[in-house]
Amino acid sequence: MKDIVFVSGHKNPDSDSICSAIAYADYLFRIGRYNAVPVRLGDINKETEYILKRFHTEIPVLLKTVKQTVEDLEYDKVTVFSKELTLKTAWSLMKQQNLKSAPVLDDHSQLLGLLSTSNIIEGYMDQWDSQILKEANTPIENVIDTLDASILYLDKQLKTIKGEIHIAAMTGEEASKRVHENDVVIVGGDRDEAIEQLMNAHISLVILTGSLTISKELLNHCIEAHISVISTPFNTFMASQQIIQAVPVEYVMQKGGLTTFSTDDTVDYVKEVMSETRYRSYPVIDFMGRVVGSISRYQVLNGMKKKLFR
Repeated sequence: MKDIVFVSGHKNPDSDSICSAIAYADYLFRIGRYNAVPVRLGDINKETEYILKRFHTEIPVLLKTVKQTVEDLEYDKVTVFSKELTLKTAWSLMKQQNLKSAPVLDDHSQLLGLLSTSNIIEGYMDQWDSQILKEANTPIENVIDTLDASILYLDKQLKTIKGEIHIAAMTGEEASKRVHENDVVIVGGDRDEAIEQLMNAHISLVILTGSLTISKELLNHCIEAHISVISTPFNTFMASQQIIQAVPVEYVMQKGGLTTFSTDDTVDYVKEVMSETRYRSYPVIDFMGRVVGSISRYQVLNGMKKKLFR
C-alpha cells in the first residue's frame, strides 16, 4: 500500500462534504493508489450524524491541522524508567538500546525527569562518596538486586539505607571511631570477630562477600540486634564498586526545566525550539501528560509531510 493520504471536505463540513470524503477515500484505497483515510476539518451537524449512524459508518476523525505535527513523525517509542530503577539496570538497558537518554516517570506515569549517560558518568567522576546511598535514599531492595545477594536476615525496619558505606578493614577502637549507627559494612573473609565488634556500633546492614555466611549463633545475635545480613557472590573489591550502582535513577536524573513536546505540536514549532537548545533527544507526551516516546533532530528533519486531498 502507498503513503497515507487524508481526504477531507471543506472546513465547516455538511453531509455532502463528509460523505464525499468517505466515498473518495474508499475509492483510492480500493484501487490501491493510496492508503486513504477520510477526515473532517470541523464538527459535523445533526443531519450528518444521523446519516452516518443510519448506514453504520464511523464518523471521520477530526484533523485539527493540515500542518505536520509530532504525531505524524516516526519518533522513538523508547523504554521509560521508573524513578526507583537502579543505575545498574538503567545503564544496561541504555547500552542494549543504544540510548543516550531516557524519560523517568513518577508513580502516575507522568514525566518526572530525564536520565542521560552523562548524568551517571559525572556522578562517578565528580560527586559520590561513602554517603551516596544515604543521600539518594536508596531502597534496600536496590542493594540486594544490584549485588545479586541472598538474604540471611532482613530486618523489617530496614527500608532505605540511612548510613555510610564501610569496608571492614580494621577492628577494635579504630573501627568504633569510624563506624556509626545505621552504617553499612562490607565484610570480606572470615571476620566473625569483626562483625561482633561492629554490632556495638548499631550498624544496620552487613554485606558478606564471596558468597560467605556466618555462624548460626552470630546470625541470631544480628537478628536480636536488628542488623540485616546479606551475602553477595562478588568479591570485596567488586562489591564496593557495584553497590554504588544501587542508587535510584531519581537521584541523578535531570529535574526541572525539561524541554518536552506534545504529540499535537507542529513540526515548525519543534524546529524553532530545537534551534535554541542542544539536547540529543526530547521527551514526547500525549494530551494526558503521559510519556509516549522521544524525538531527535534527525527524525524532525526527515519527517514526511502530510498529504491532503480536498
